[in-house]
Amino acid sequence: SQDICFVPSGRYAETVRRLAPAAEAPGEIVHAVTGEVLGAHEGVYR
Repeated sequence: SQDICFVPSGRYAETVRRLAPAAEAPGEIVHAVTGEVLGAHEGVYR
Protein backbone atom coordinates (compact mmCIF):
# COMPACT_ATOMS: atom_id res chain seq x y z
CA SER A 1 0.00 0.00 0.00
CA GLN A 2 2.95 2.36 0.34
CA ASP A 3 3.41 2.78 -3.41
CA ILE A 4 -0.22 3.77 -3.92
CA CYS A 5 0.24 6.78 -1.59
CA PHE A 6 2.61 8.40 -4.08
CA VAL A 7 0.58 7.92 -7.27
CA PRO A 8 -0.13 11.09 -9.27
CA SER A 9 -3.75 12.17 -8.94
CA GLY A 10 -6.11 10.05 -11.01
CA ARG A 11 -3.49 7.51 -12.15
CA TYR A 12 -3.81 4.82 -9.48
CA ALA A 13 -5.25 2.23 -11.90
CA GLU A 14 -2.07 2.32 -13.98
CA THR A 15 0.01 1.71 -10.84
CA VAL A 16 -2.19 -1.19 -9.71
CA ARG A 17 -1.95 -2.69 -13.21
CA ARG A 18 1.86 -2.53 -13.01
CA LEU A 19 2.23 -3.82 -9.42
CA ALA A 20 -0.54 -6.44 -9.41
CA PRO A 21 -1.55 -7.42 -12.97
CA ALA A 22 -3.90 -10.14 -11.71
CA ALA A 23 -6.02 -7.45 -10.02
CA GLU A 24 -7.33 -6.48 -13.45
CA ALA A 25 -9.22 -9.77 -13.84
CA PRO A 26 -12.85 -10.12 -12.74
CA GLY A 27 -13.42 -12.12 -9.58
CA GLU A 28 -15.58 -12.92 -6.62
CA ILE A 29 -16.04 -10.86 -3.47
CA VAL A 30 -15.69 -13.40 -0.65
CA HIS A 31 -16.40 -12.95 3.06
CA ALA A 32 -13.04 -13.28 4.86
CA VAL A 33 -14.43 -15.31 7.77
CA THR A 34 -17.20 -17.47 6.34
CA GLY A 35 -15.96 -17.88 2.78
CA GLU A 36 -19.44 -16.96 1.51
CA VAL A 37 -19.45 -15.41 -1.97
CA LEU A 38 -21.04 -11.99 -1.55
CA GLY A 39 -20.83 -10.76 -5.11
CA ALA A 40 -18.53 -10.18 -8.04
CA HIS A 41 -16.27 -7.40 -9.34
CA GLU A 42 -15.02 -6.48 -12.80
CA GLY A 43 -11.46 -5.92 -11.59
CA VAL A 44 -10.17 -4.38 -8.40
CA TYR A 45 -9.79 -0.83 -9.71
CA ARG A 46 -12.86 -0.63 -11.96
